Amino acid sequence: MGRDDGTRVSVGRPCAGVGVAPGCGSVGRPPPGVCEEPGDHDPSLLLRGSRLAAVRDWPTGLRLAPGPVVTDFLEASRRAEDDAAERARRVHRRTRRLLAGSSVLAAATAVTAAGLIASRVTIASERDQARSRQIAAESRAFAASDVALAHRLAVAAFDTDDTVQARSQLTVSTADPAMTTIDGPVGPVMVATHAGRGLLALAGTAPTVRLFDTTSPVPRLVGTVPAPTTSEPSPSVFALAFSPDGHLLALGGTAGRVEIVDISDPKAPAPLGTALTIAPEPGTGADTTYALSFTADGRELLAAGPTGISRWSLANPSAPVPEPTLATDGYATTLALLADGTVVTGTDSGQVALFDPARPQQPMAAATVDGYVTWVSGSGTEIAVATRRGGATYRATVTGATGAHRLTPMAAMTSFDSWANWVVPGPDGQWLVGSSARTARVIGTDNEVRDEFPVPDAVTSLAWLPDGRMVVGAVSGTTYVRGAHPLAADDVAGRVFFATWDGTGSRLATFPYSPGSSQVRIWDTSEPGAPSLIGRPVATLPESAGPLNGSGDLSPSGRLVVAGTLEGTVVGWDISTPASPRQLFAAPLASANVEYVGFVSENRLLLASDDQKVRVIELPTAGGATAGTSGGTTTGPSAGPTVVATLVGSPKEVTNADLSPDGTLVAATSYDGATRLYRMGTGTLQPLATIPGEGYAYATQFTPDGRFLAVGGESKAVLVYDISTPERPVLVDTLTGAGSAIYSLDVAADGRIAAAALDGGAYVWAPRSGGPAAGYDVTLRLVGGAGLYGVEWSPDGIRLAAVGQRARLSIWTTDPAAAREALCAAEGDPMTARQWSAALPDLEFTRPCS
Repeated sequence: MGRDDGTRVSVGRPCAGVGVAPGCGSVGRPPPGVCEEPGDHDPSLLLRGSRLAAVRDWPTGLRLAPGPVVTDFLEASRRAEDDAAERARRVHRRTRRLLAGSSVLAAATAVTAAGLIASRVTIASERDQARSRQIAAESRAFAASDVALAHRLAVAAFDTDDTVQARSQLTVSTADPAMTTIDGPVGPVMVATHAGRGLLALAGTAPTVRLFDTTSPVPRLVGTVPAPTTSEPSPSVFALAFSPDGHLLALGGTAGRVEIVDISDPKAPAPLGTALTIAPEPGTGADTTYALSFTADGRELLAAGPTGISRWSLANPSAPVPEPTLATDGYATTLALLADGTVVTGTDSGQVALFDPARPQQPMAAATVDGYVTWVSGSGTEIAVATRRGGATYRATVTGATGAHRLTPMAAMTSFDSWANWVVPGPDGQWLVGSSARTARVIGTDNEVRDEFPVPDAVTSLAWLPDGRMVVGAVSGTTYVRGAHPLAADDVAGRVFFATWDGTGSRLATFPYSPGSSQVRIWDTSEPGAPSLIGRPVATLPESAGPLNGSGDLSPSGRLVVAGTLEGTVVGWDISTPASPRQLFAAPLASANVEYVGFVSENRLLLASDDQKVRVIELPTAGGATAGTSGGTTTGPSAGPTVVATLVGSPKEVTNADLSPDGTLVAATSYDGATRLYRMGTGTLQPLATIPGEGYAYATQFTPDGRFLAVGGESKAVLVYDISTPERPVLVDTLTGAGSAIYSLDVAADGRIAAAALDGGAYVWAPRSGGPAAGYDVTLRLVGGAGLYGVEWSPDGIRLAAVGQRARLSIWTTDPAAAREALCAAEGDPMTARQWSAALPDLEFTRPCS
């Protein structure tokens, strides 16, 4: 740290006669008299004059309050200076006093120096911790506007110091889709992709168009193509198109020229023939090309420009032949081709038209939207339209036979606070839309927003890669490659109450609830960071069973899945083949809503319900074998499940239950706030002990050794009890930090407790070195947006799944080293000092992931 006068103080080389002292080895001017080389001054001045003054200033320079050791040392130095003035009168005592004083001062100096060294280390540590927390806070703030920057700052915070805040922000970032950045010159970025060849083309204000290989997680530059622009003030490429086979790339922009480039070898692109020209707009001379497209057979090229849609025959790509222009009502700002060759156009006057290329004189059908059309796209028989006016987007269906198409009325799809600039089709009938409002959205077939994510600047172009990644071009000149959109339920207005892993961590089941339709979802999680949907078991239920309510579990083998309903029915499926789940049973096992149903073994369930009971359920199998182990072949139950024990004693609804690791105890929570312990057995059982609580108790679980029990609920805390004597539970710790009710909790194999709270946070506490009896420390505070209902550790304790409101599903990597590696692996172009300074102007630049 700096002194008040600007002098930097540090601990370094020894000073003559003092041992180690502040100021040695510092950068800049050392305090006068403190750290000169031996022999620079008379040693008798060691603790006098300037040296004594400097020593007196050390605590001030280090911004420390002097303790008794420092005070004693300074007082001894002052006395030594006074004694020197009396030497003439006390000659006979000089030697003894000097020796005694030297001994005292040497000892005091050594103690003081050691204290100052420790103080210096402490100050440096506290500085790093403060810096780490500050960077982590900035990372969290930027997560709402610039995800890529937030990820980089999360890494920088953790690299600075492993604080809870930095570790938490690093962990939170792993639930986001990966965000890779590709930097370029400032200006709008245009993107185009070819799925078959895995190519990405990026263009803008740069003198070249760049080609990237997207088959790896981070796109790799493989070639460049000269841009067909002139030396005008703001030359830009606005139009890119790959031929169907991916061997040709068409380019167009502000120069009124269109070029076709052979990219059979992306490392050595070769322009074909001379550049094509489009007719300028009469009167204004405008000649910008805004969109290009090849026909499905690759034999024609079309360009949107000021006089309509220019066309060329590519029978010989090196010598294109002009074809009749499709005349549009206004400047053609965009175009798209449907599978049957129908051309869709949009203009600056708001017209959307369908053209049959065989009859180019006039459109087959046309519609008008309110405002400048920025982009059109087609998918099957549906088209989507983006506009400037009100940031509105529309969708319409193309009807009628080829050559005689009609358009259904334009229906609103979504709108933004600023221009909607781009729209492209994606999987499952979804659309990806980007806006100048610095936002991109995934829109479902029902016009629901399936996913929305921020971009730091206006979105100028979009593309979707075959593996689900999205490519987003921005007006800043940066391109973002974002991982597949987050995991969610079908109905984003719904809630997900449970997420459960199988015994290997390679499968995850989620259990949403929505008033409309609730579907269990099965995910392949064998590749961390890239889960994929592999099945959607659908229940066939009588009306009396009620809908699925969000409760459920996945068996340890991952072959069986069960789910509860609002009326007490439990449904089971065999998901040995997840894409083709087979419903095994739908059994009315309770007389009221199933709050919880979970596997305690492959063929045994615990069920907690609103009829104030806990039930132990047996799943019989073919031949009486244990479910999933029939001669080495997994099988499902051959008959309906049966109740083998009923645990009673709660005057209110039972919310959750758990079986101890040794199978001897059952714990159950209730709306009366109590947690009850039962001795496992058969028949009807009364509780061994009742643990009272405040408000509703929502969740409970045993620790891996079975000696302790964790309970969470409306108290906003997790209470840990020693149940070595089950009849007399003893509270050993109260884990606080959550801002609202604890709705669920899970205990990892190493004893860490994770809890989900309705404040949107997940909290993790780790037992101290003495075990749970010694208490817990908070290690992670994973704060999100929507409230959380469920949380569960993967079997290896590295990943943590959390679910909640608005169909939220997060999968976090809780190992900091693995989290850092994952974020850095997707970084792309490294962060620059300029980018750092824009985000953190008061902190010295430290490149993340270096």
